[in-house]
Amino acid sequence: MRSTIAILTLTIFSFFSTPATAQVNEKWLEDYTFMKKSMSEAYANLEWARTKLDLVELDKRTTDALRQADSDAAARKVLDQFLAEFRDGHLRLQEQKTGSAPQKTAIPPDATASKACGDMGYRLRMAKFSTPFETLPDFRRVNAATDPFPSGVFPLSSSKTVAIIKIPIFMPQGYFGLCNAAWEEVRTKLTAPCDDKCVDGINRRVEEMLTKKLVDQIGQLTELKPEHLIVDIGGNGGGNDWVKTVAGMLSPQPLRPIRFGFIRHPHWVPILEGNLGPINADLARKDLSDKQRTVLVEAKRRLEKLVAEAKSPCDMSFVWTTNEPRKNCTRLNSEPTYSSGLFERLDPEILNGLSSRKILYKDTELAGTPVLKQNPILLVDRRTASASEMLASLMQISGSATVIGEKTAGAGCGYVDGGTKYFLPNSKLRLWMPDCVRYRADGVNEVEGIKPDVVLWETNADPATRSAKVLEYLSSLK
Repeated sequence: MRSTIAILTLTIFSFFSTPATAQVNEKWLEDYTFMKKSMSEAYANLEWARTKLDLVELDKRTTDALRQADSDAAARKVLDQFLAEFRDGHLRLQEQKTGSAPQKTAIPPDATASKACGDMGYRLRMAKFSTPFETLPDFRRVNAATDPFPSGVFPLSSSKTVAIIKIPIFMPQGYFGLCNAAWEEVRTKLTAPCDDKCVDGINRRVEEMLTKKLVDQIGQLTELKPEHLIVDIGGNGGGNDWVKTVAGMLSPQPLRPIRFGFIRHPHWVPILEGNLGPINADLARKDLSDKQRTVLVEAKRRLEKLVAEAKSPCDMSFVWTTNEPRKNCTRLNSEPTYSSGLFERLDPEILNGLSSRKILYKDTELAGTPVLKQNPILLVDRRTASASEMLASLMQISGSATVIGEKTAGAGCGYVDGGTKYFLPNSKLRLWMPDCVRYRADGVNEVEGIKPDVVLWETNADPATRSAKVLEYLSSLK
């Protein structure tokens, strides 16, 4: 009798609970269907992922898991696990309300530096070496503990010294102390609250301060005449275009640009069409040299083709139902573009006086002035990501550094002009997807990760092993 009652109770519970759970699951399944459709339209690394994953099997597994999820939290976890399979640091879900106007910055002039910088997104970071060089015998710290770039020297032998400098992140928001100084410079001149334009100015000022401090710190190290200079970007999760300035500073020779690509998607149409205006304006001039006109005509042809490609995406929804390859259907542009602009290289004289010079070739303006006379050693690890991978790739392509450590994270390119905007219809989660790609020296998508010139340890090696391997490598150098 007791057994019958238990079965009856279970049946009644199932009767009342299953429809509600099923209704919740249907909403998450709708969100998942929308997510797949969005990725088919706008995920820059979809074709690359297809070479690494069985997307058909992953789709089936995810659908089954969503049907069995017994709560919103469980369903959200399923979607997060689905995205984690792609091993793409720029592919993620984020809670964010839709339909609300973006909050504008308005920081009062009397705000403390700590409060103002916190409101601007600056955060305190513990800047330390990715490998514990400071624990080595006779290691000597060169700069103050409060400086943004930890640096020091240690003896390799009785006659040889190694210098090391750490770059924690390639964005101003990672340097809280410099923001404090920049705020104190600015706030006394404010006649109104600091708005978005004011914040942009502070960010630029912090980048200027960072550049000067990095130049000064490297100069201080090179005065010690070390046998080798290690630039540590292990654990550096990326940043912004300031990385190009740093690359120019670290490279003793001119940098070669990285090949760049973007998704065929409406997001890119206004970006590309906006570049046509300055080129057409330059073409209308009567004082152009023959070389300038030739370059501008070619630039217009390339841009018009890129715009046409952005306006003509193909439907890639088939990736969730078949593993068979499909010809003449790609998510990315075919006309080559570069981190330098439309051209891989241009004579600077051609750019003189042109309003479209940054569109044609801009690395000459973004790159910093070289401060090194010999190639540094670039230390990377599995947490080196995004803009940091761009630095490693730039240095490798240009033959400007020996990259050592372990394979990088594989975050690759991220979001241009705020990225595409996709919100799941029920949960209202924003789906962030990279809308561009960068290619390594061997032509492979950077999301594959940057393989060091010298692999020193396997993933998850302990700190002592890492230090020992670096020392072993340094000792082997002639």
